[in-house]
Amino acid sequence: MRKAIIAALLASITVMSIGLGVSFAQGDTPTDPSHILIDAVTGQVLAEERAHVRRAPASVTKAMTMLIAMELIEQGNGSLDDMVTVSAKAAGIGGSQIYLAQGERISLEDLMKAVAIASANDACVAVAEYLAGTEEVFVTLMNKEAERLGLADTHFTNTNGLPENDHYSTAYDLAIITKELIQRFPAVLEWTSQRYATIRDGKTTIYNTNKLLGQVDGLTGLKTGHTQNAGYCLSATASRGNEHRIAIVMGYQTDDARWQKTRELLEYGFKAFDRFNPAVEGDVVGQVNVKNGASLTVDAVAAEDLTFLVEITQRDRVSTRIIQDEIEAPVAKGTIVGRLAAFVGDKEVNSVPVYAAEDVPKAAIHVRVWRSIVGFFRGLLDSGE
Repeated sequence: MRKAIIAALLASITVMSIGLGVSFAQGDTPTDPSHILIDAVTGQVLAEERAHVRRAPASVTKAMTMLIAMELIEQGNGSLDDMVTVSAKAAGIGGSQIYLAQGERISLEDLMKAVAIASANDACVAVAEYLAGTEEVFVTLMNKEAERLGLADTHFTNTNGLPENDHYSTAYDLAIITKELIQRFPAVLEWTSQRYATIRDGKTTIYNTNKLLGQVDGLTGLKTGHTQNAGYCLSATASRGNEHRIAIVMGYQTDDARWQKTRELLEYGFKAFDRFNPAVEGDVVGQVNVKNGASLTVDAVAAEDLTFLVEITQRDRVSTRIIQDEIEAPVAKGTIVGRLAAFVGDKEVNSVPVYAAEDVPKAAIHVRVWRSIVGFFRGLLDSGE
């Protein structure tokens, strides 16, 4: 009887989890919050806790909504100056909103401001319908973008984050979405960094839902979120000098806990790390072997700047090395021949491709034969026979 009761309880919990549209990892519950801190330039993870646990993202969803909207504007589907006619569907969306009226004419820029600053659910739908025809088509584009970014633990069913089945993400995935948004469309930060703004020709004042603005040095955004099943969430972006960080917190039980954890993460991210730049684009960083080449090695050149962050207590454990591909002549100048990897202890923290500095033709047949003979006798000597 006792086993039957336990089984029934477990089945009920499973059904409830499915009903929330969120898949939790074993041992985790909605009361176990998640967080992640990354370098906004390289995406290097600086701190994380349950960062890959699927959760309801609430209005942090709107980071992806803004990304797709800016992509569509860039592609010519609309202009920020365009006037949008509000549909009945958009006007009827509840939760956080700017109280759009059916048939109202409002600029696309005002709608984007309302999404970025006031976290307006109705503005999300109006933006989606104007740029993609329907919210459903827009959501399909959101999911395709998540797939393109390699985010296997994210799926959206709406543009605003209101609770629905099968609408979920993770702290890690939201960090990558945020990074993509601010790298490709930094102008969005001009909205998200404002504590308040006016829309509708100055007739409506909207206030930023991010209470850390003005409280955390360098904070620039980005998106708050809260529903009963999601808890308190936040995607926070901050810059100090040339350093940029992204902190994501999800599933916190109180508003204060959300703000406090975000402060802790950002302060740690800026104060506890040094940046290393062991190679810049165009540097010769070593050599790689070339099988059957006229030359048996070729200089390897960094294709990009190699930059990474190291906790100040770990500075003496930094190293770099070339991890080369299997290279056989002929090799053309500029061919990618491996990568230069950076390590802190045994952990790889970043890498960049390296390419051949010059052409390496295939060795003549008599050279290859001679090398084989030399190699054969060298092998005998090494074996002691």
